[in-house]
Amino acid sequence: MNRTLLLIITTIAIIACGCTRQQPSDPRLQRLTLSVDTGPQAVIDSLAAIDLATLGDFDRHYYNFLTVKARDKAYIVHTSDSLILDVINHFGLSPKMAEALYYAGRVYSDLGDYPTALRYFHDALDRISDDPEDNNILRASIASQTARLMLNLRMYSKALPFAETALKCSLNTGDSICSIYDRTLIGNIMVRTGNFGEAEKHYIKALNVARNTSTKDTIEALSELGTLQYESHNYQKSYEILSKLHDQAEVNEVNYILAYLLNHA
Repeated sequence: MNRTLLLIITTIAIIACGCTRQQPSDPRLQRLTLSVDTGPQAVIDSLAAIDLATLGDFDRHYYNFLTVKARDKAYIVHTSDSLILDVINHFGLSPKMAEALYYAGRVYSDLGDYPTALRYFHDALDRISDDPEDNNILRASIASQTARLMLNLRMYSKALPFAETALKCSLNTGDSICSIYDRTLIGNIMVRTGNFGEAEKHYIKALNVARNTSTKDTIEALSELGTLQYESHNYQKSYEILSKLHDQAEVNEVNYILAYLLNHA
């Protein structure tokens, strides 16, 4: 009886460890995990050189997870859900499950299945700890993507709280670039609801941050602000703002800006 009980306990412990693993045991996957955020294309190339037969069971599923993540980071459009479904079906109670669910949402977003994408984003948020300081970066990504999908679906009132959550997380982590995108997102939602005054405030704050961080983001913020003025029927102010883009934009953007000015001056 004691031997049987010991066997049961041991089996449960092994299963529990497997379900709660977070990192792969293969050193190649460990190294690629560290660089996927900064060099996703290099990670994709390195993964292609790994023989799956050399990986253990968990590591094979983790390989699929890393493949989906790297492709997403490299802005490669997802065309299949087979890899991410394999990951979700095997990650179980792993702390990585929340991130896997997020990438499932990203996959279904690219596939155009927005309801399924939203379900996975909501499930991912449910998996994250209630501690506001925990997983701020992942929480921000999930909230931002949820808001963008809801914006596309014209669910403006439901999109706003998620966009505000994303902004709060970005500010908490000191991520200036994401705060620009989050404020622009909030501004876009405000425009759709006719709240031009609040939209302008967020666009201006995004512009002020962008001027200290990125020329590209400065151009985009000015474009949003100029377009807002046009939609508010402030045509002269819109022209003045958009005219500033001529000296800052890349060559391939100048023609678009000039055409806009000619058509709306």
